[in-house]
Amino acid sequence: MRAYLSIDLDYWCKFTTPHSARAFFQRVWKLRLPIMVALHHHHLLDDINKRAQDLDTVINVDFHSDIADDIRDTAMELNEGTWANFVHFRGDGTFIWRYPEEECLDDRHGYCHEGVNPFDEPSVAGWKRARKMQGLARMPWKSIEAVGVCLSPYWLNQGKWAVVYPLAALELFDWLGRWTVYDGCNASDCPDAEKGEGVYTPHLTFPRLVV
Repeated sequence: MRAYLSIDLDYWCKFTTPHSARAFFQRVWKLRLPIMVALHHHHLLDDINKRAQDLDTVINVDFHSDIADDIRDTAMELNEGTWANFVHFRGDGTFIWRYPEEECLDDRHGYCHEGVNPFDEPSVAGWKRARKMQGLARMPWKSIEAVGVCLSPYWLNQGKWAVVYPLAALELFDWLGRWTVYDGCNASDCPDAEKGEGVYTPHLTFPRLVV
């Protein structure tokens, strides 16, 4: 396995303490890999695809599955709930969703497909294999080749306190603050947020160690 670890901070959106996220990210730092940070999850797609020749697996740590059934006649739109359908190596690869709770296994909560479940029939999303696992135990750390983290501010909800540690370590408070101010308005900054451009351009960083 040669995996891209794709982490959405909304995995912890229902958590009430920061202990789980802190422990997980402290283990992520031990990989000593640079971290690609992005505002929305689909903004990590370019980083995943530019590494496609070196990867065969995506591990998606996320409250949402982000994989859809592509069975319509019209072209699928790339967004934060469909980006897994646009991974270049999916035809020969494995998609693994690590979700936090059973509630996620519902199309009103975590599932992103509308009809056919890609975890039953991976081919509807273009993948060779698709699996789902609850929780973060038995993560294949030695198989992880690259790491990306997205803020997903719309979905954090009350979970902001639960992810205060990675927010500080990856210096994401500026993005979160800007989103809070601009969300729902027509200010010139809003298109940049959706497209991942300007101040919201994804970038590689190393975590700043915080206590």
